[in-house]
This record gives sequence, structure tokens and C-alpha cells, in this order.
Amino acid sequence: MIAVVSLAVPAFAEDSPQVSYLQYWIDGNHAACAVSSVMEFDIDCAALSPGLHTLHYRISDIAGKYSPLYEHGFLKLPSATSASKVDNLQYWWDDMHQNAVTVPYTAEEFVLSTDALPYGLHSLKYRVKDDAGRWSDCRSHYFYKGNAEDAAMIVCWTYWWNDLADKAVTRILEEPAASFVLDEELAVPQEARTNYAGHYTATLNIMVTDSRGRSAFLRSNVEYPDSDAPVTDIDADSYVASSSVTLSWAESSGDQMGDYNVYFSQDGGPFQLWLPDTKKTSAVFNGKRGSCYVFTVTGRDSFGNRETYDESKCVSVTFE
Repeated sequence: MIAVVSLAVPAFAEDSPQVSYLQYWIDGNHAACAVSSVMEFDIDCAALSPGLHTLHYRISDIAGKYSPLYEHGFLKLPSATSASKVDNLQYWWDDMHQNAVTVPYTAEEFVLSTDALPYGLHSLKYRVKDDAGRWSDCRSHYFYKGNAEDAAMIVCWTYWWNDLADKAVTRILEEPAASFVLDEELAVPQEARTNYAGHYTATLNIMVTDSRGRSAFLRSNVEYPDSDAPVTDIDADSYVASSSVTLSWAESSGDQMGDYNVYFSQDGGPFQLWLPDTKKTSAVFNGKRGSCYVFTVTGRDSFGNRETYDESKCVSVTFE
């Protein structure tokens, strides 16, 4: 079940008739839209598959005038009984995921040998999988392997993201030490989230310096989740048409897109969903002569982030 509590009910003008009912549907299934006379209720989501979904809703007054269309994204999790325990642990050294080792997960501690690793900086990356086959996020542990016969001590370490060396941060050890472990939580800063061609990976550069002035250097790829909604634009091949017009839309934020919702309004009326959850980037619309149509679009990226519905970002077409 998903509880819909205190939905964002738009305010009508003071002289408008009283709110009569709420109309709603999930994803692109407008044909199965339902009506409720109350604003607080539960929606049965038992028939929905696990994953991201979109609730569409709008309000009507007793005169039949609709509010703008609103959207609410939500995630339906798999059944709690689908996963009951952690099955496997997978780990790999540095960024060599092709050499990953998968072992049965156990709560007991175990020791990993670093004998085969050369002296210098390294990363240990690991994740776990539950019995439903889902992997956790990858975790990273950075450490320095020194030469026991070398009397030099580690005095500091420095890190920066991507090529932002001018924003490097240096940490000085309280006491020089023969070994070094980076156990600080490092979050990818906004300026390093370049999102090149839909790849949500930033490069972490780490340098360790010893008491003899020598440095060891490591570069490591760090994945980060995309939580930003995409930005899309819509346009038409003609703003004055006789019977049909070709609409086209596209993202302009560099996101890897999943699908789009395309809406239209006729002669100032409420926006209606024309193309739900479509992967198309253009389509032909047949209009009614003597009418003016306004079109807008919202996009959803491959991470499930849905763009906010915005009637001000639209294109108008008049059919003469």
C-alpha cells in the first residue's frame, strides 16, 4: 500500500466553486483513472511490479473545472520476504573488478593477504549480495603498504577529485606512522559530478608523503548515485498548422534518459496526458481547426528521477 496523505491540493480562486473530487491514475494508465471525494486515502499497489512508479492526480471543482496535473514519484520495494539474509561477499583490489573474488558471507572476520601487492597505495573495494540477488553499494577502503625495511614514516596524505588539484585537501597525521589507512568518509562533491555521457563516476586522487619527501600516488574510480532530475525541452516544426504538427523533445542536461510524458492543453483547458512513458523523441499530433494547443513534457532518467511538471515550459500551436 502507498499512503497518500495531504496531497498538494491547488487553491482555486476565492469565487471559484468548491472542490468536488480528486482524479488519479498510476504511471501511464489513464484509462484506469479513479475518482475520490476525499483527499486522504490509501491506494492499493499490490498489482504493481517492484520499482519506480508515478502517481498522477488533479482536482475538479463542482463546475467541472480541473486544476493543473500533478505528479508524485514513489518506489515500490520488493516483498520483505524476498530477501532474508546476506549470501555473498565480493571484493577486489584497486580498480581491478575483473579480478573480483566472491566468497560466502560470514559474520566472522577474516584476513586478506597483501603479499602479492607492490609497495604503495592501494584500495580494497567490496560489496555484499542478499539471497534475492541484489547487490549493495560498493564500499572502498584505502591503505598504504610500506616496506618494513625502510625507516621512513608517513607524515601526511592529500586527496582531490578529478582534475580539481587546486581544491586538494591535505590531512596531517597526528604522529608519523609506518602504515596508513584512509577510513574517512569521502563524499563526491557537486563540482566533481560531471555526469559525462550518463556515467556517474568521479576520479579520486590520493597522494601519501613520507618523512623523506617521497610520495605514493593512487587514482580510483568512485561511483555516485544520480539524484538530480533531468531537464527536457519541447518544440514544434510549425507554430501555425492546418491539420497536424510534428512535436519533438529531448533532454538538455546530459542525462541518460528512460522515458518521457508528453501533455497537451486545448484552448486553455486542463493539461491531458498525450503520450505516457514513451521512449519516442518526436510524434505527430492531429489538432482541431480553430483551436490553440499548448504542449509540455517531463522526462525520467535511467535512475528513475522524474522532472517536475512545469506548464511554463511549453510550446503553442494554433490550427487554422
